[in-house]
Amino acid sequence: MNNNNYFYSKFSTLGGSSSSLQLNYQYNISGIFVNFGQTSSPNIDFLDFCGVLSPTTTNNSAFPILHSCFIKQISIKYLDTTAFQCSADWTYAIDICKLTSNSGVVDNSNLTTLSSNLITLNFAEANNLFFKKESSSVNIELNPQDILVVKGTELSGSSPVGNEEVMCNILMEQQIIVN
Repeated sequence: MNNNNYFYSKFSTLGGSSSSLQLNYQYNISGIFVNFGQTSSPNIDFLDFCGVLSPTTTNNSAFPILHSCFIKQISIKYLDTTAFQCSADWTYAIDICKLTSNSGVVDNSNLTTLSSNLITLNFAEANNLFFKKESSSVNIELNPQDILVVKGTELSGSSPVGNEEVMCNILMEQQIIVN
């Protein structure tokens, strides 16, 4: 399965002068949180951009950025055929990060957080449901050579370890100047 398909793209004209025109090109990238909300320490999930990495316990995914762009919004959708289950004190947060050192390991020790708690979930929003949630609009800048990492953290409570997957779509925008 190729999770890097552009499901949506759109050009919009935002302005410019008589000698140039600025276009904003929007597109989606997507990935899957495999074994979402797992209870093993340190309770962190990394978004897999290119399919399931094996084993998931020692492989984390990242997305190299090739051009200047912005993250505008993210959304998540629970995919399992059985409703999600969690304890009454369960809370979860999704952060947008980039690698601190591009030549370093993809794990929590090598991340710079660009936006924390972009999406948060709690018991009332997730338990016994097939939840879907969107972030508010954001404007998170990424530059060429940045390596994007999307991290989910179980902040409190617990959820059963299983085969729960959550799809995550990221709305990206690239600004193009046409002379």
